[in-house]
Amino acid sequence: MVALIYELKGTTEILLYNEKKVALDRAEYILAGNFPLGTQSLDLGLKNKYLARRCSLNENVLLPAVHIILNFHPSDLSRIDQHQLAICWKFMEAVGFGKQPYLAYRHRDTQNPHIHIVTTNILANGRRIRMHRIGLLKSDPAQREIERIFGLVRAKQTIPLIRQSDTNNIQELDYGKVPTKLSIERTTAHLMERYSFGDLREWNTLLKTFGIKCSLLQPSEKRSSTGLLYFITNRNGVSLSVGIPASRLKNRPTLASLEEIFRAHGKRVGSSLRRIRVVLGEQALLPENDRKIEDALLQQGIQLINNAATPTDTIFIDHLQCCTISISRLQQPFLRDIIIKGIPSQCTAQKQSIRERTLRIHGPKR
Repeated sequence: MVALIYELKGTTEILLYNEKKVALDRAEYILAGNFPLGTQSLDLGLKNKYLARRCSLNENVLLPAVHIILNFHPSDLSRIDQHQLAICWKFMEAVGFGKQPYLAYRHRDTQNPHIHIVTTNILANGRRIRMHRIGLLKSDPAQREIERIFGLVRAKQTIPLIRQSDTNNIQELDYGKVPTKLSIERTTAHLMERYSFGDLREWNTLLKTFGIKCSLLQPSEKRSSTGLLYFITNRNGVSLSVGIPASRLKNRPTLASLEEIFRAHGKRVGSSLRRIRVVLGEQALLPENDRKIEDALLQQGIQLINNAATPTDTIFIDHLQCCTISISRLQQPFLRDIIIKGIPSQCTAQKQSIRERTLRIHGPKR
């Protein structure tokens, strides 16, 4: 289980986001905690007005809204189905929000089960719940306790979530068991609907985790425009099938279709980048021999795809936010160096800078 907690300026936008998911049948409204009316008696207007009213009780607070995402391992699906309400109650109580008004939504639009909770940090008397280090002091212990009580997969045991799909979902392809064309159609359709990626290299990295690759076909005498050819591969990336043109696949994962996703990609990476920077910043404080970068990222649901031949091609896949991120988006050179070659001696001043910033955010280690 991994919990993410965000502070926002207001509840309206995130509330509308969840309600839209419900309207599209990609989420289910499951709980209204501490509202004057029952869960099924609230319409969108009442939900929004009640939360907005509570947020307005303290105008000095710039970020009165709170968005919580509880993420679970795919193998926990049956336990989440059975105990989702109890898990919400337990978590909110443990982090100090047990008496706050909150709305919970069970999302079903990615492979890993997850619950979104919309609430506020403003108490009924207008005072603000202290949010400083809430992740370390309250959320982390709450997650471990919930994992123990409900028998959930522990976050530190989690391997890339993308590999854990059950037989009803897409998974790494096993060549020969399902027709090649159908396999590629199912996988590319799922990834194009759920994930965001910034260029063809990131798209190929995402495909690789499912045993697929695509090749770019340049214009020729027989072809007037650029095209894509899709193959099923083994774990080493060697093609096992003949190539299938994108135009022959029902969902048409053509270059033109992908470019629409490329253009919108930048809007979705902010949250993932912040989590990656925090993890790498914490790892930078450790001696090189003690760093466990991949494990630390996986605890945040982020898979590191490291190209040994060309480390600068390293890609992060955030399976919680469903997006890919190139290492080039890490603007701080010393963060990139942690992954590529470790922090070099000339970055001592930068290392000290990140140490100071991390201590300001998280406080000294006990």
